Amino acid sequence: MTAPVFPDEAPDEVMDAAFDWLSELNSGAPLPAERRRALTTWLEAQPAHADAFAEARGLWADLDWSEALNAAVLPAEPVATPDRRRLPRRETRSGRWKRWGAPAAVAAAMLGAVMIGPDLHRQVMAALWVRTVETATGPAEIRRIVLSDGSRVTLGGRSTLRVRMEDDRRKVELLEGDAFFDVAAAPQRPFTVAAGDLTVTVIGTAFEVNRGSRGAHVAVSRGRVRAASAESVAILTPGEAATVRPDGSLAVQTFDPASAGRWRDQRAAFRDAPLGQVVESLNRYHPAGVVLEDPSLADLPVTVAFRFDQMEIALTALAQGKGLSVRRDAAGRMVIGRKRGA
Repeated sequence: MTAPVFPDEAPDEVMDAAFDWLSELNSGAPLPAERRRALTTWLEAQPAHADAFAEARGLWADLDWSEALNAAVLPAEPVATPDRRRLPRRETRSGRWKRWGAPAAVAAAMLGAVMIGPDLHRQVMAALWVRTVETATGPAEIRRIVLSDGSRVTLGGRSTLRVRMEDDRRKVELLEGDAFFDVAAAPQRPFTVAAGDLTVTVIGTAFEVNRGSRGAHVAVSRGRVRAASAESVAILTPGEAATVRPDGSLAVQTFDPASAGRWRDQRAAFRDAPLGQVVESLNRYHPAGVVLEDPSLADLPVTVAFRFDQMEIALTALAQGKGLSVRRDAAGRMVIGRKRGA
């Protein structure tokens, strides 16, 4: 049988059809036999059809507006949803399908999914759409994002977050920096945040996680979380925080729940914190950066609180109180060191 040809189709019409098939396949129900045949016919009709289907699938998964549907992130501020019919054509992450191999490959893959039963079909489609998405911020940037489950994340400066949503779990990894989570309740889908040696598991709550060179820290402002390290486990309630010690155990402290994630409001507060930890944190919010001239100062305990727009004034006052000096280097960085002759 010769496949029909669609000579008058415009590129937009082909993409429209590809998105329509994509939506139908992702509905959660298997296609009826006649629709399976129609899909096969359409895919085999022209290489452009299979190319469009592959590109539509990539756009659906890759673009910001569609990532919210497929375990990705979306700006929390209201945004206009792009018209899928006018989306720019672009390469998918995995590269374009080879033109002549695409029709048979797509047809086989789709038929393999649609000819199975409803339950297995949903599993296949879920696996098809599971994606790992990574987002990062620059210096002094604070970004608010919404995950596909409705959970909200505020990401601090110089921070990197990796998100993976699955049918039965929600997995997030903080690779670096600060993140505050307000997790949507979903008892059947635990929400897990990994930050180095620290793993935090919740169902629905609000908490902050920090990850730096000195380890990871979690502080709970609402609900309950399970914090686990290589050596110990702790159940934390509002006003409790945990830090992973060098030996892998957890150190649990109390704090004011309202102070969690102060950086979201352009503020910072440290109490008896090592100066090295303070500097590392401030580097996420100071455009040029802050450095310690003498590494031995890293363990010096300091207490300081300030707004980000007063950071330099506060650091100068802190340094004077500790017998230190603050200067700018050629790169514009704030350099904290010992006073000459001290």
